[in-house]
This record gives sequence, C-alpha cells and structure tokens, in this order.
Amino acid sequence: LKADVDMSGVAWTTIDTYNGVFDGDGHAIKGLSGDGLFHELEEDAVIKNLTLADVDLSEGGAIADYSNADIENCHVTGKISVTIKSKKEYVGGIIGKMMNSDGGIRDCTSKVDIHCENPDILSCYVGGIVGITTNGAVENCLNYGTITGNGNYVGGIAGRVEKQVS
Repeated sequence: LKADVDMSGVAWTTIDTYNGVFDGDGHAIKGLSGDGLFHELEEDAVIKNLTLADVDLSEGGAIADYSNADIENCHVTGKISVTIKSKKEYVGGIIGKMMNSDGGIRDCTSKVDIHCENPDILSCYVGGIVGITTNGAVENCLNYGTITGNGNYVGGIAGRVEKQVS
C-alpha cells in the first residue's frame, strides 16, 4: 500500500485466491466489514507490514480464511462474530485456518474480540491469532482480544494446534 485506505461503509467482496507479495508498507486498511481481506492465500504468498483497523467481520480470519502463506508483522483490531448452524468454522484474528504448509504467522498482534456460536461444540475452532493450525508455525504473536465460543477448540492464540507455537 502507498497510503491508508478507509473501507468504512464500502461493500467488500473478499479476494478469492492470492499468490503474490502484499506489502502494506506500514499502512492500514480501516473499516473492513463482512468478510476478511482474502479467502485463500496460496503457498508462495507473503502478507507483511499491514494493519487492518476496526474490522467488523462475520466469518473466517481478518487477513484470510485459509492460508498456506507467510504472514509477517501484521496487526488487526476490531471484532469478529460468527453464528453457524451446520458446518465447521475456523475463526482467528489473523487467519481462520493455517493449512499444511511451510508458511507461518510471525510477529503479529490481534486486538480483535471474537465470538463463535455453533450448536455442534466440535465444529467451532476459535483463536486470537488463528482458529486452527495444521502445520504452519505461529511465532512471536500476541493476542489482546476477548475470545469466546461454545466449542471445545477455543484459545487465546490458537483454537487448535497440530504443530508448533512459540
């Protein structure tokens, strides 16, 4: 980014798949609502030096729902509130689901209040940084938000971890 962007009141459609380098260059995207910035980040993608401020989302992760990418020095503030009835949901302040990859989330902060409601307590994966990580690392990340959910997989940093967190 070359400047801050205010998305308040703008109808947003998430970017479906991304495989490049997105350098926020220390700038912020403010007021993103509905869906996060990206749906899926592919393995060669890098998202860095970006702030998403005052998000108001209803699913997934603020930066991406699913990620195989490297996420570095990104910061998010706002809220995510999800109510689901029939499917698994991965909800995180940064990423919903970090999938099988060598990617990771590093040096990021979340000040996102997150709530996930699902009648099936085994289907809501909620974390301050990532809902679930199946193989990607989470390193040097901090969560300052309140995380709530009615499931078995709710955590301050990650809802469920299947690899390393340091």
